[in-house]
Amino acid sequence: MSLGWNTKIAAIAGIGLLGLAVAAAPASAEPAGPLDHPACPDAHICVWTGQNFTGDMYGGDVAGTCYYGIPGGWSMANQMGHAVRAFEFGDCTGQSFTLEPGYDTGNSPFPIYAVLT
Repeated sequence: MSLGWNTKIAAIAGIGLLGLAVAAAPASAEPAGPLDHPACPDAHICVWTGQNFTGDMYGGDVAGTCYYGIPGGWSMANQMGHAVRAFEFGDCTGQSFTLEPGYDTGNSPFPIYAVLT
């Protein structure tokens, strides 16, 4: 099932980070952990508006796309088969960090407004 990026796919509250591991990301990025988010579909990138996977969730599944329109996400899960990059500006520019496939972060170092898949 393909989800449109600007489609809110769930309102999630209280999902905690289940483990910690270091992802390939700049030193200022929060440690990432293995995915265990049943609400984030396989082959998708998911961004939550709250820390620790709370708030509204936005997602997409098309590779090679700059997804914008996220209203300031604070946590992200990468269920895609390749690395993705989160950005502080809505046009996929500015400060960024990379999230490898199969990893997530519950506390982004900045609000996420775009993701390059």
